[in-house]
Amino acid sequence: MTSNPGSVKRLLPGDAAPALILSRNLATGAHSPRVLFNETSIVVLWNAGCSGCLPAIATYSRAAKALGVPMYGVAIMVRDLDRTIEIARQTPTDALLAHEQVDPAQGGLSRGQVTRAWLEASGQRGIPAAFLIDRHGKIAWMGPLDDAILEPLRAVFDGAWDTEAARRHWENDVSDNDVIHLGIRRDIADAMLANDLERARSLIDEAERNRPELVHDHEFAMEKLILLAAVPETATAAGSYYDTCVRTFADDPLQTLSFTDCVLHRKVPVEMFSQAAHDALKRVEHQIDGMADQLIPRLRFHFTSARLCRRLGDEDGYQRCVDALRALAANEITSFDLKQLITAEIHRLHEER
Repeated sequence: MTSNPGSVKRLLPGDAAPALILSRNLATGAHSPRVLFNETSIVVLWNAGCSGCLPAIATYSRAAKALGVPMYGVAIMVRDLDRTIEIARQTPTDALLAHEQVDPAQGGLSRGQVTRAWLEASGQRGIPAAFLIDRHGKIAWMGPLDDAILEPLRAVFDGAWDTEAARRHWENDVSDNDVIHLGIRRDIADAMLANDLERARSLIDEAERNRPELVHDHEFAMEKLILLAAVPETATAAGSYYDTCVRTFADDPLQTLSFTDCVLHRKVPVEMFSQAAHDALKRVEHQIDGMADQLIPRLRFHFTSARLCRRLGDEDGYQRCVDALRALAANEITSFDLKQLITAEIHRLHEER
């Protein structure tokens, strides 16, 4: 996938399954042979950073095995291969677990051919991402690996699946722009993780020229804000762009909190964004008043507000936020695990001072 605005290579139900280029079997260490899609098969993309991926693979590989359908669990965007091998070997599963082939010199997100030709081309945004392939080697269905796969698995195996309907559904659900935008964002993230900030800046500039609709894409906005906040030379621009972000996405309180956390954590000089942040958090406070039954937004609001107060030297405000967090932790409806998390985060707040 490239950021070329004039082209998009999509993967849809009815298309031939791309080559599945693997490096090695994670369980045995042996080189993975070429996969031939000449029978009903399942490909699942996962990553060791996804705690639910391997348990899901273990569960649904049993359903596949009952039909004699092979499942290939392919680890993608692997940045810690040893850790990936370790957890793969600890997971009993009927799937073949393998690592996608990646150029050893590649940094960043470590996106191999499988990441690009399967995950990004399909427009799937999360993992585990599953693909059902029919006996003719064509994609029959794709989506998250959950119970939704069971009906199409049986129908594809029986030769009774309506692939054209699945294609129409996916075309309606995920647009060409969605796929293009995903590739652009991944290219930018790649460059930033490789610490190639000049390339990241160039990609953002190109995207803004060629894809003006990205101004309404909160993930793109966050990547640009992170880049501007990364170096002192663009700190003023980061403050100004933060103001743009919280105004553009003013109807999304959680996104507003994420933008504010970004400039706070990256130590953009507080005078560059303090008024915009004050106004934004006031707006968020009113918005979460209507979300009384949702604990997480309130927790996030008080944690972000506490960090802003600390940066502004407002000790009284900081203490009010901490007191509000402790009250939420003491609430009888708050789970034990969440109480523990709140306590740990309050401790971290104090250590950051």
